[in-house]
Amino acid sequence: MTVQTCFEEINLVEYGFIKGECLSHELAYKITGKQFPNWKARKEQKCDCVQMVDVGAYNTCPHHCKYCYANYNEQAIENNMKKHDDNSSLLIGYLSDDDKITRRKK
Repeated sequence: MTVQTCFEEINLVEYGFIKGECLSHELAYKITGKQFPNWKARKEQKCDCVQMVDVGAYNTCPHHCKYCYANYNEQAIENNMKKHDDNSSLLIGYLSDDDKITRRKK
């Protein structure tokens, strides 16, 4: 497993970290066949990551990796996994009457 940083101010290469993008343009193109713009980071930060819609949801992965930013509540993970259904169009649960669907502009 490799560990890499994005636009952290300190250089962690000496500790074995790779300096790179969270999601590079090359990888995004390889996966999707599309070109994506860069994130618009603050002026003082250099970010070359691909601007893309995240398809996941926090606290939904059952692997419990200690380094994962997307899981931070083990009880929520357990509750969300109970709602998962392979036949649903959603990652967790089903659409309800009070859900709001917003189409993304291209």
